[in-house]
Amino acid sequence: MIAEATGLPRNRRPLYALAGIGLYVASLIVTAPASMMEWMLTHLTNNRVFLVQPEGGLWHGKARKLMIKAADGGLKSMGSVNWEILLLPLLKLELAAMVEVADGQNASSSIIAAGFGKLRLHQMRATMPVSLLSEFMPTWKTWKPNGALKIRTDEFTLSQQGVRGTAELEWRDASLGLSQVNPLGDYRVNIQGDQKIAKISVSTISGVLRLVGKGEWSVSDGLSFRGTALGDPSKKVELRDFLRLLGSEQSNDVYQIAISHVKLRK
Repeated sequence: MIAEATGLPRNRRPLYALAGIGLYVASLIVTAPASMMEWMLTHLTNNRVFLVQPEGGLWHGKARKLMIKAADGGLKSMGSVNWEILLLPLLKLELAAMVEVADGQNASSSIIAAGFGKLRLHQMRATMPVSLLSEFMPTWKTWKPNGALKIRTDEFTLSQQGVRGTAELEWRDASLGLSQVNPLGDYRVNIQGDQKIAKISVSTISGVLRLVGKGEWSVSDGLSFRGTALGDPSKKVELRDFLRLLGSEQSNDVYQIAISHVKLRK
């Protein structure tokens, strides 16, 4: 009697019910508030990254602050953030979002996509404090790095197999707590990955410490690097102890840097 009253064939009623549930769930996702993005971000980063005062929706929203939780429990603000989830990558089962972050002095933007164990950066133009790396790589804390890190890449993919693509990094006003002289200078790092091996080159833009070198990194073998360091004659005495930390002294006050098969630990 119920089937006749509703006009629906009895054998198709479960299908219509599932379709109705599916449409209801889809409508919830489409209309989800920005707080859903806050929940996702917090859980995906193990409570290390979260939003303050999110507004708008899950698909297109903003927040007053993007916060990073430091290893000591302190908080660091990256500035305000805007995001827009892109629909087309979802067809490839890839979650991608256009993200813009601004802290009043610097503006960063990138398309960040994740899926099948890969993280893809597309059209990234970013500036961030180098000290932020210490929060995700505790071994850096000994060196107490400071300065601004500029990242530029058109396409760069990170996965468990390695990295693919090219990226250019600039460390501006580089400073290290172990050096008596700061800032040391401005440096450029170029990375070119073919999935198995990432080739790395380091050069000096300007500064009292001249660095140059080349190396390789892979998941299996870690980091290997060969380079040289030379201090400005006017800071020769002040830089001597720091240069000895970098490598062994060669002729003409040039110090040889040699790193072999070092695994980078988080």
